Amino acid sequence: VHVSRTGSSSSSLSTTTTSSSDRARFAGIENSVDTSWSFQYATFPFLHGKEDSVVFLGQCYLLGEELTPLLVNMKGVVEQTEFFQRDNYLLLTSIRRSLVSLVEALYTDKGQSIRAGVIKYFQSQGRNRFTKEDVKIIVLLESALLNLGRCIDLVKP
Repeated sequence: VHVSRTGSSSSSLSTTTTSSSDRARFAGIENSVDTSWSFQYATFPFLHGKEDSVVFLGQCYLLGEELTPLLVNMKGVVEQTEFFQRDNYLLLTSIRRSLVSLVEALYTDKGQSIRAGVIKYFQSQGRNRFTKEDVKIIVLLESALLNLGRCIDLVKP
């Protein structure tokens, strides 16, 4: 989601009914908010890449991003300032299932080219963490699966 600035900000709240299409009704109250920003949906370009390895890395990145609010909630639980939210449990299990699918993709016919492409990508970026053996990719992802599974066991309702 991208946010773009569109103009000045103002809001109005009215209890009268008008036929304006930009007003929404909720519980008999008409509400209209003019903002200085708007949301515009945009896809991540790497999810539509030509190389399977770039798509794979993009999917891994998005899964990691989805874990951020969960991490914040878990820190609050550890610090005893909040309860673990049920939605976050469902999110955690969903992310783990998605990661399982990604790891399984590494064992398909395309898996070898994905691993080779990931190594090539990191070498071209000057961040070659996967030297010599591409098996390390699988080991890291399976380790992440194991840790997510442990988290699920810890927070299971």
